[in-house]
Amino acid sequence: KQWYQRRVRGILRIRSSDSISSLPDSDVVLAPPDLKDQFADAEGLEAKWSVLMEHYKSNRTLPERSLSFELYSLALRSHHWQIVRYCAAFQLLTHSSISEDVTHILVNQKQLSFGEGEGEETISQPPSTGEFVECIRRHSQREIILFVLYQEVISYICQMVQRNIGDFVGILRFRLDRLIRLLALEITGSEDDLLGLCKVTPIQLYRVMSGLFGGVSPLSEVEDSSWDRRRRVDGVLNRVPPNFQVHVYAILNRCHGIRAGEHLLSSFPLVQEMTPGEPQFAVAINDWLDKVPSAQLRQLYIEVVVMLGSTLKMVSRLPDIVDLNKVLEGAMRVYNGGSGIQQNGTVHGGSIVSREFLRTPPTGKFGTLSYIIQAIAELQ
Repeated sequence: KQWYQRRVRGILRIRSSDSISSLPDSDVVLAPPDLKDQFADAEGLEAKWSVLMEHYKSNRTLPERSLSFELYSLALRSHHWQIVRYCAAFQLLTHSSISEDVTHILVNQKQLSFGEGEGEETISQPPSTGEFVECIRRHSQREIILFVLYQEVISYICQMVQRNIGDFVGILRFRLDRLIRLLALEITGSEDDLLGLCKVTPIQLYRVMSGLFGGVSPLSEVEDSSWDRRRRVDGVLNRVPPNFQVHVYAILNRCHGIRAGEHLLSSFPLVQEMTPGEPQFAVAINDWLDKVPSAQLRQLYIEVVVMLGSTLKMVSRLPDIVDLNKVLEGAMRVYNGGSGIQQNGTVHGGSIVSREFLRTPPTGKFGTLSYIIQAIAELQ
């Protein structure tokens, strides 16, 4: 609530002339007379909101600022957070301290990324306010609400980093699009429901984020016991366990590379030019893991690497290329009693993974690590 209230007093407004000149011609237009008339005739907050949303959905153009600002002010007083967020996005409002928030995250040796797939863009050096605004504007053209959600999520991450940096050990990069979709899934049950996500109060959104980073589930106790969910959360948060880089480095010293799906992490020139504690080595590993499309599969790969690195002294010989998929397939074959059939399998990044295997905790007599260690023995 306080974050949005500060918008009215301390916002860095983007001037209309700047916005129109720097956006594609189709993105910002003056409101046609019929839209102004419909807006004026609509009675009540919800009715006016319907007029603007229908205009946006039908034309994919931002409504005139005077209309969205009027509605924004009404919604703010009524604490109607969905309308507040969308109207802030329609106006391309920028939080007054967003540059400081971004800088604080980056100086704590964390990175921010926007977009997904080929178009994903990573920020590792503090940008100017103009550069940052242009970045989030570019990546919110598909979904205008991302313009505001990016800023809100960054603001909350900054607050949490300031409060307890220990919650972020093992996290090098915040992939904001994936994080926003995870928040939507946690809150609404669908990662595509950004409208539903925007209904929650700022403090509710902050608490869900805090729970995710702190390892506390906002869901029921039954759902919290699902290791499928835990792997998904840690995969989206880009979290790796302590000494993970050391394990990767040790493995690369014994082979030519590690393959995760279609993506190879080559030992040359990494081990020749870097040390396991070097920040650039951690970045290289993070870049490699970020190519894995499934969050759960990413975490299973991490479990394989940790177990192989921990038992490397007992492994007499490694193949030239350590194929993590092959190890996982072997572990699931042992898990399924040697049948090799993935019962109730689900596709993750092109690989079929047993749902029951995903729901199995890593440790314990029948944990995934016990099956992985048996599969590692087959590498020799």
